Amino acid sequence: MAAYAADGYARINGAPILSATYGVGELSAINGVMGAKSQRLPVFHIVGAPSTQIQRQNLITHHTLGDGVYNNFRSLLEAACCVSAYLTPDKAIEEMERVIREALRLSAPACITVPMDLGKMPIIGKSIKGSPLAEITRARSDPASLEAAIEFVLEKIKAANRVIALPTQFAANFGALEGVCNSC
Repeated sequence: MAAYAADGYARINGAPILSATYGVGELSAINGVMGAKSQRLPVFHIVGAPSTQIQRQNLITHHTLGDGVYNNFRSLLEAACCVSAYLTPDKAIEEMERVIREALRLSAPACITVPMDLGKMPIIGKSIKGSPLAEITRARSDPASLEAAIEFVLEKIKAANRVIALPTQFAANFGALEGVCNSC
């Protein structure tokens, strides 16, 4: 339910953060995250992971399959996202800035996996001198592909007897509500 709430929040207010535990939590949230992906909504899904000590010692822990593999479901969640990261003390800053930048640029969900003991570790590195978040823009379409898609749609409209247009959430996502509402 939290994933669907995050999807709804993203539609109204912008990019939310969704938090889940590894294994059962990330699997339970995957449908809502995929829904956000289909609607091109940036949702930051933070997934807890067993501590680095548990993983290093190859201990059996809850929410795993007991096989010593602690990321059995990570690939499924990563497929639902445009970008993902597994945080470590030496890459936390760089990875967080990369994930935030790409999720906002592509307007799609992001997955950030955080081992449960990372908060007690010293973070190594300095902030990247990149673009402020407010300056990050969406990815641009390939002009030739966009022109071909427009021509295809126009041909279908011209060949139709009657045309009904049903604007979707994408009109709001891409700042085109004014153009849609003016043509009503």
